[in-house]
Amino acid sequence: DDFVLNSKVFCGSTLQVTAPYGYVYGGVIQAGNLILLPNVGLPGTKETKSGKVSEENSEPHTILEVGITTNNRKQFNELQKLTDTALQSLQDNLTEIDTILKELEAGGWDEKKIETLSEFETKAEKNVISAFTNLRKRETHIEIKDLNRISNGGVVFITGKILTGTAINVRRSRFNVPVTATDKAYSFDENGIKFNSCKELLKNYQQYFFRMPA
Repeated sequence: DDFVLNSKVFCGSTLQVTAPYGYVYGGVIQAGNLILLPNVGLPGTKETKSGKVSEENSEPHTILEVGITTNNRKQFNELQKLTDTALQSLQDNLTEIDTILKELEAGGWDEKKIETLSEFETKAEKNVISAFTNLRKRETHIEIKDLNRISNGGVVFITGKILTGTAINVRRSRFNVPVTATDKAYSFDENGIKFNSCKELLKNYQQYFFRMPA
């Protein structure tokens, strides 16, 4: 889309507005690792000589946040528990199936045992699907955690303009943009949030973003 307006947007790893003249205005934008935006603030917002946005045209408070949340960590742990439960149930199902097959082999056809066998096979199939689904989700969380480590908590990239009044959160540290700026990348270091040239730092992370066709 070209813009995100007064919205709460939460995504797993990477969020990107691809339109070159797009913008984000108001609300909360949260991603596990990387945010790439062309502009923050409504197009044509007037500013005073000091660079501050005029009161009459001031934008709502916009929060851009990267980092793995407490809720993300809880989800990861819960997925592990669900996977373990499904795998244990699957093992129990397979044991029951093996027992019934041996009984059928020894005693011949038994309608009741055939029905029971079918029930355990159905349960086993459901547990396979459940375990596989949760493992895939868990792998996604692991990929998010790996990129979070590489990016030292995440990075917010602004290729165009970012207006004063915008809040940047990285690894629970906050930076309030004091004056309108352009071409900025906000990341974390030992002293808090720092900013560099977006164009330069983006070269290290371009592989994680969608590339528009030429």
